Amino acid sequence: MKPQDNEEIMTIKFPDAKAVIMSKDFHSYNMAEKYREMQSRSGIDFSTAISLIEKLPIFMDGEAHKKNRKNMALLIAATKNEQEEEAKNTIDKLLRQYFTNCCELDLVSDFARPLWHAIAVRISQCEDDAQEVIDSIPSLFSPVLSIRKREIINNRLTEIINRQGEGKILHIALAALGTRPLTGSLALSLYDAILQNITVKASTLDLGYGYKKSSLTYVDRVCTSDTHIGSSQFRSGQRVRCITQSSEYTEEENLSSLYGFGAHVCLGRPISQFIFQHLKEEISGYECSITPVKLEMQENSDPFNYPLCANVRIEI
Repeated sequence: MKPQDNEEIMTIKFPDAKAVIMSKDFHSYNMAEKYREMQSRSGIDFSTAISLIEKLPIFMDGEAHKKNRKNMALLIAATKNEQEEEAKNTIDKLLRQYFTNCCELDLVSDFARPLWHAIAVRISQCEDDAQEVIDSIPSLFSPVLSIRKREIINNRLTEIINRQGEGKILHIALAALGTRPLTGSLALSLYDAILQNITVKASTLDLGYGYKKSSLTYVDRVCTSDTHIGSSQFRSGQRVRCITQSSEYTEEENLSSLYGFGAHVCLGRPISQFIFQHLKEEISGYECSITPVKLEMQENSDPFNYPLCANVRIEI
């Protein structure tokens, strides 16, 4: 999935980045086509991965995108109450488990992932044992993942579809969309808030008005015809990397781009915002002290900026 030798990726920042994302002169990066090329070269069957990727709105445009987004929105709405109930119950359970005892916890593996897994079961309508495979789906987007690991994910995904039925692939795609963005952003934002308020009590932790740190920092677009936006010139077929989150941006700019723009606004925004708000309300009721211990980022996690661990210490 690495860019071809002759494929240059142009990187742009605000305000041009937002304008490119909103422009009709650019379309989404065709990830499914890259897998077809890989399948043709290697002789490995990636049909299940291709089928799933073709249902992800982030890689779609036009009428197909509109239709698929509508279908996904209906699926989300169908389990909205269950998602919110699961989110509330899991957040409350995790806070009671960790914030009432002296301990060290990893905000990624001990908090963010268990929370999303509980919600993802409601979205995917699959058994718990399928969640590990769903968790691995975003790795398929990595430019450096080995072809062998891609094949393993594809085969495990095929097993789930064979067991659950073709009708579940849209549910699985939905659950996969939140795996890295939600868990990474939640863990990074919590750790950052704790870092900015070292040894502060949980009840006075300043989480702000939304996720201050995002694990998804850019989106790619492909130019469809020679054009220019602002001070940037683009040629037809050029791949453009739009930086949506950056330390160079203001907090307002980062928050405004957290869920994307226009037709590609994140479908998971409602449940993501619900999680943030409920956590913010509930954590204010705990008097334990929280101290940052270690933040370690995953290497080669593109297109995500994903934490390997975000360890904190709880003291009563």
